[in-house]
Amino acid sequence: MSAPVLFIRADDNGFENFISAQIRARGYEVVEPYSVPVGEIYSLPFFPRVLFRHGPVFTYSSLMGQWKEKISSYDTVIIFDKALTVQLVRAIRKYAPRCRIIVWMWNCREVEDLDEISGLADIYWFDPGYAEKKI
Repeated sequence: MSAPVLFIRADDNGFENFISAQIRARGYEVVEPYSVPVGEIYSLPFFPRVLFRHGPVFTYSSLMGQWKEKISSYDTVIIFDKALTVQLVRAIRKYAPRCRIIVWMWNCREVEDLDEISGLADIYWFDPGYAEKKI
C-alpha cells in the first residue's frame, strides 16, 4: 500500500471534477481547501480578505476544512494551482512539518510569494517552457 496522499483543489469546473473522480477512484482523498466556498472568501469585505490572504497562519487556518485535523497523518499533500496560497503552504507546514508538499501548476499564472512557496514545497509545472521561465 502506498503512503497516504491528500489532494487539495479549489476549482469546481468539469475538468477538476473529472480529475478528482479519477483520483478518488484510486483510493486517494481529494478535498476543498476551505470550510466555506472559495467564492465566499473572495467576496469578503476588504479588511477580512486581506487578513485571510496575508495574515498569520492561525487566521488563515480558521477557514481551512476539517481535513486539517488529520493533516499530520499524510505523507504527501498535492495542491492544485487554484487552491494555492502561501498561507495554505505555511499552514500545512505548521501542522505537518515532515509532510512533503507538492504544488501542481495546471495553468500558467503568476503566483504571489513564489520564492517562499518554492522553499516550502516542490513545484511542478504542466508547461515545461513556462517552468523554465520561472526557474
